[in-house]
Amino acid sequence: MAIEGAPLSPGEGKGVRPEFGRDIKLSNGNVASRTLPIKIHDLDAEDKATIENEIGGVLRAIDFIFSAPGVSRPLTPADNPEKNLNKTFYRDQINKVARSIKDLIHAMQQPVGARNSVKPTHGVVTPVKRKRVSFIAGGVLALGVILFSMFYFLGWGNKLIPQLDKSIGVLPFTDISEGHDQGYFSDGMMVEIMDHLYKIKNLRVIPRTSMLAYKDSPKPLKEIASELGVATLLEGSVRKVGTRIKISVQLIDGQDETPLWQQTYEHDITDVFSVQSNVAQNVAASLQATITPEVRLRIESIPTSNQNAYDHYLKGRNQQGLFWDTFDVSHIDSSIAFYRKAIELDAEFSNAYTGLGKSYWLLAHFSPTYSLEFWRLSKEYIEKAIALDPNNGWAYAELGLVQSLWDWDKEAAMKSFQKGIALNPGNLESHNNSFYFLVRAENCEEAEKELQIMKAIDKSTQRTSQEVILMICKFNSDPPKGLNEKELENSMAYQMMKGNYQTVIEREVTIKTAFYFYSGEAYALMGNAPKAYEVIRQMNELSKRQYVSKCPIAAIYMGLGEEEKAYQL
Repeated sequence: MAIEGAPLSPGEGKGVRPEFGRDIKLSNGNVASRTLPIKIHDLDAEDKATIENEIGGVLRAIDFIFSAPGVSRPLTPADNPEKNLNKTFYRDQINKVARSIKDLIHAMQQPVGARNSVKPTHGVVTPVKRKRVSFIAGGVLALGVILFSMFYFLGWGNKLIPQLDKSIGVLPFTDISEGHDQGYFSDGMMVEIMDHLYKIKNLRVIPRTSMLAYKDSPKPLKEIASELGVATLLEGSVRKVGTRIKISVQLIDGQDETPLWQQTYEHDITDVFSVQSNVAQNVAASLQATITPEVRLRIESIPTSNQNAYDHYLKGRNQQGLFWDTFDVSHIDSSIAFYRKAIELDAEFSNAYTGLGKSYWLLAHFSPTYSLEFWRLSKEYIEKAIALDPNNGWAYAELGLVQSLWDWDKEAAMKSFQKGIALNPGNLESHNNSFYFLVRAENCEEAEKELQIMKAIDKSTQRTSQEVILMICKFNSDPPKGLNEKELENSMAYQMMKGNYQTVIEREVTIKTAFYFYSGEAYALMGNAPKAYEVIRQMNELSKRQYVSKCPIAAIYMGLGEEEKAYQL
């Protein structure tokens, strides 16, 4: 290897060959070389003699050699494999290429018949030919090393190789069991695989809520991918018979609907975790997404050794999903029963505790038999989940909600949200919960960052309500460009901000919710104090039966000019 522009001392240069353009004649008559030899690995005696014969003197080159398996080269402090995409030493790669080329050169220099038992009658390489081959091959070696360096050090390879769009939508898996009674299991496979994909930092995974709209959809896959704004779709089917499962999955190119990868797994149900891990890692490999060793360990970890406990856990999670579809509180009660059974079967099942804790804060919000005990139990079970698995990102996200809505411990909630996102960076729900917390904490700049992340993850969904809330947080009355005007007009928060109080009151008559009572604040700002106090009375009555946020009540008092009462809540 050589670096141009480094002259030799005056007088050096005997035996040079000017026709190669390597040396120049200086004004004082001396000849200077335009190259400085740099040794990147030990040289064989033959190679060293060839080079010294070419330069007409003793080889003087940098000679600080580092030895590693299959490699010998200079070692530099900055040579850190953790700082490059391939997780290896760049100089090792260069040397391996150099050694491969050297092996080819060595083969070129050998007589053709040397590898055979019959003595050749021709083809013997003479010393002159050997020198010519060595010189030409040496040039090939240098050129190969230079090109390799350009690809790795200067990033030429990244410019020439198309960068894949690492985005995916996981379609709801199809239950093809004989009785079609394993829907909870097929849905569970979809959710569990998505949970693995959320852990991979440079993957963009469309959230489950957006994907459910395409359950049993007759639309072409190409059209679905276009609507979601993703490069790939993962579809699958599940058949479960007794303790045997058959799971078929394929990763589809969103542009031409061709399979990028496909696999069918037929296993005992005890192998379900290895199947989930294998699918997630094959998807990542197909999209050239980097999985760090730490994330790989988490993906490959086994959450429970009790398959019956896992089955109850999946049923509990399925019941939680059904609640969001129907807002029927009985589904929350059912989920609690399933989670408790899972914990009874495996007392160290972290995710079962997380699900149970989530169900209790859902009860705190929606149950007609509201009790503060729900909040306490929620926090207790979620903290138990984290104690069992400190890398449970789902648990940290749920803990952040409890700390922000019940404890109102802003510092602790912030740490929990950040930890949850760090462990599951692709989970949009975690970013969404963090966004609302940051708005309540009046940290508008960080809230805006979370909103931008959500918009980047799921490009198919208009986030009008979050945009309006951010506008209010920033005291900005001008909506961002590109918002859906119809959705904007339907936003109660936007109408309040515009001062259309009568519109808000008329619309809220048809809305049943325990969270937002805009009409009370609207009455207060219109100067209709009796109506405003009546809304406060209704909210206080409702709070005896279920969770009611104090924020709307505080907003009403602020609208009435009674700031002290607002601050006392």
